[in-house]
Amino acid sequence: MGEAPNRRRSNEARDALLSLAFAHEDAAEAASLTMAHRLGHAMDGRSAANLLVLSAGVEGDIGSVRLWTFPRDDAFKFDAGARPTIELLANVFSRTSGLRKAAQFDGESHDSSFIGGHALDFQTGSNSFDIADYWIGRFLDCRLGVTPVAGTQLVARAMKKLDATLTNPADRQTLTLAAVALRHSPRTNWTLNDVAQSFLPEGLREQLIASSDKPEMNDAPFSLSHDLFDGMVATRVFSLVSGVVVASPLSEVGDADEPTKPVVITGDQLHCEGTIAKERLRGRGGTPAA
Repeated sequence: MGEAPNRRRSNEARDALLSLAFAHEDAAEAASLTMAHRLGHAMDGRSAANLLVLSAGVEGDIGSVRLWTFPRDDAFKFDAGARPTIELLANVFSRTSGLRKAAQFDGESHDSSFIGGHALDFQTGSNSFDIADYWIGRFLDCRLGVTPVAGTQLVARAMKKLDATLTNPADRQTLTLAAVALRHSPRTNWTLNDVAQSFLPEGLREQLIASSDKPEMNDAPFSLSHDLFDGMVATRVFSLVSGVVVASPLSEVGDADEPTKPVVITGDQLHCEGTIAKERLRGRGGTPAA
């Protein structure tokens, strides 16, 4: 969002949407034209003509705006009369095309409203991401956001994929500390790029970003799901050459700088010390012994 000199949030698309929801008829009509012009400029001639449909209203103190686009399509009209005819229809728009898009914004009439919304765009995440982004980025002037589950999975999978490729124990320890720091950070919103920039040195930073299985989402903000993150990367497992396997919570793994941790990694050596709370026999693969 841009900032005006009086610090009021100023964004052409957001201002138009607020006008659609709350302004009088003339201002709402002008806002409709603004959004139509924005769509025309955002498409940049790379897509066929679209029908833009806007709907707005207020219920109580809450205003709502719905936006849809439907791409032009070719259609035939068949008349099975005494003399059957087929007519090619012009200006027909598809309700079921994968290129259709939608968006929804709800909120009260004040400066902190309509900051976020929901969007439907079947092209987002495709190989032609720049073309698909015209709806969310260039038209709505928004930044793609993802759910806590999708965002947390994106980061956790990237960390696990990177960890599987690392051979330097120091790099693995750095990645472990990054995961612990992310898990306990008071910050609420992240992107994968933010995680890399905040917790990793340059070399590992670039490797984590490259490990993303959905690079088009690397800059999408999300709220970290701590339970899901714990379930995916909360434990670090060490397999020693002797066949011994040591599993430890990430927060309990230290190095030369944290020698008081129960598990300490020094180079390729592991040192573990603590009081046994429980023990049991297990078969191969972790199956409890009968």
